[in-house]
Amino acid sequence: MLFVDNNETRYRSFYKRFRKLTEEEKLSVINYIILLYSEDYFLTEDIKQVIESDESTSKIIGQTSILSLTEDDLGHTNTLSEIKDVYILSKHKNVTNILSEKYKTNRG
Repeated sequence: MLFVDNNETRYRSFYKRFRKLTEEEKLSVINYIILLYSEDYFLTEDIKQVIESDESTSKIIGQTSILSLTEDDLGHTNTLSEIKDVYILSKHKNVTNILSEKYKTNRG
């Protein structure tokens, strides 16, 4: 579900582009957003192994808790461009789409 305030042109632009995607592409973008923004998640052991074996997917998980404009424990401060680079949604194609039919489970 997506709710957008009429005054938010940035989200409106995203929504218009999102609507034009195929169902598989929409699921891929949603998958990317979930993995990128979620700090806590629960996965079946099979899916967990798939994610852990894919470096590009495991690298983005939980980035919201890592990225900030403040100095980290090692003295590194992320620049705004570094942070923006992580959140580019076009990178959704580089990660495993666990919402695809391929990873469907039949557990009840």
